[in-house]
Amino acid sequence: SIVAGERNNSPVVVTSAMTRVTDALLAAFERARKNEPEAGFASLEEHFSRHAAVAETFLAEQPKTAFLVELEKARGELSELLER
Repeated sequence: SIVAGERNNSPVVVTSAMTRVTDALLAAFERARKNEPEAGFASLEEHFSRHAAVAETFLAEQPKTAFLVELEKARGELSELLER
């Protein structure tokens, strides 16, 4: 498979069901590569907000809370990755 063949290069695999997220992630990492990690992370804010708004609208309280916790974890992980 493509990923297995690139394992030594530490590939990142992105799966997304919401429009423009993959492009935004790629653009954020491109900015980080250009030594602009804070700007890259800031550019993702609209997508974090959109995910949170969808959860607020469509999820019941317990799954919404669980999703928002995971969203915050993802924010932290992305921030750390962009700083590397």
